[in-house]
Amino acid sequence: MSIGTEVMDEKKQQLIKNLQQAANHFKSNTLTRSQYLRYQSNYATDAPTLMSIYNNLGKWKDALELAGLSQQEMRQIRCGRCGKRFDPQNDQNYCIDCVNDPKFSKGSRRASKKYTEEEIISVLHEAASLIEGSITIPAYEELKLHPCTTTIRNHFGSWSNALKKAGLYKRCLSYKEK
Repeated sequence: MSIGTEVMDEKKQQLIKNLQQAANHFKSNTLTRSQYLRYQSNYATDAPTLMSIYNNLGKWKDALELAGLSQQEMRQIRCGRCGKRFDPQNDQNYCIDCVNDPKFSKGSRRASKKYTEEEIISVLHEAASLIEGSITIPAYEELKLHPCTTTIRNHFGSWSNALKKAGLYKRCLSYKEK
């Protein structure tokens, strides 16, 4: 009976190691199910299935806890420079790779700081009053307003985040539903 327990312990340890490797691949101490599945299908095809993890370690949250990981609490945003998804910290709009890249122009970061959040939101509301339908990037660009869409996206991390912050995202969705 102790042999079966030993085998099970080894299996659990291997599952925990796989979860840690997957999180390490994403350079994070958090891991979502979708990240694990992407890791499993693209980088470690021999990694155990989610069902195997559930059967041996319990719920996803419990499995992560055993592996010393946590569930992702924040929603990831896209980097304003490279477009890669990352966990924002302290209202930063760029992933750590771009910030640490010596080729990263500090001027591009200053350009997004030229406008305050309030100014950008005000311009988005002005655009909303002029645009019939969804406030899309092409529709905004046709108005030739400033700041440009790149500055807005860089400031908020994405066009959707800018619309959400301005309280216009629901308006955009309601037009798509009609």
